[in-house]
Amino acid sequence: RLSEWANTLDLFANLQLSGTERLVVGVNPLRPGTRFSGYAFEPDESRGGFSRFGANLTRLFVEGEFAEIFPNLDPSDELGLDFGFAVGRQAMSIQQDILLNDVVDGVGIVRNSLTAPGAGNLRITGFVGWNEISRANTIEDQNAKLFGLFTQADMLHNTVALDLIFVDSDDTGGDGLYFGASSVQRFGLWTSSVRLLASQSLEKRNTSAVSDGLLFFADFSTTPESTDDIMYFTGFAAFGEFTQ
Repeated sequence: RLSEWANTLDLFANLQLSGTERLVVGVNPLRPGTRFSGYAFEPDESRGGFSRFGANLTRLFVEGEFAEIFPNLDPSDELGLDFGFAVGRQAMSIQQDILLNDVVDGVGIVRNSLTAPGAGNLRITGFVGWNEISRANTIEDQNAKLFGLFTQADMLHNTVALDLIFVDSDDTGGDGLYFGASSVQRFGLWTSSVRLLASQSLEKRNTSAVSDGLLFFADFSTTPESTDDIMYFTGFAAFGEFTQ
């Protein structure tokens, strides 16, 4: 049995250089990594205060858009140079955190406002991460590299997303391949989302870091008439051992 009083403190600074360019810095002086500062009550042999005070950099990234930084490259906006970028330690949230939820050192390039048959807007993002990559066992893999391709399209009646991630690791966790597909739509007064996610160990064995598995997730919600409440139904089906 463990009983403790734990403290955390997230501090952020945002330097807005323009409408599209900014520098973000985040620190947490009370929580380096996954450990906290606080006071332990139980067990008795661990009773007492503990301090994790230190410089813990949780965010440090720059983001912007090439066409805005270098407007003379395409003054008439005809070449389609509207590529966005983000470089540094940044938070990643893919498939509502189910597929990827981590703070990673990396670089991402995004192309927005693309057109495709049946889609009003198509966004494609490529991402490469090289540090601070945590696996499904919550252990940070010092040797892992992450490569991701994320797409999202606004269709006539729904928004769909297809995401693919490959993690290359020389550690005992092993390489992994991850996939996610989702559709969010509205039917009358109901909003629904369905997701299909999969993970595959590429080492011909399952580990606590990556295992073979399939997860189907569905959510339906509505606001009953004359109320401010939300009524929702959520269900899932899992096959094997899906891992983030």
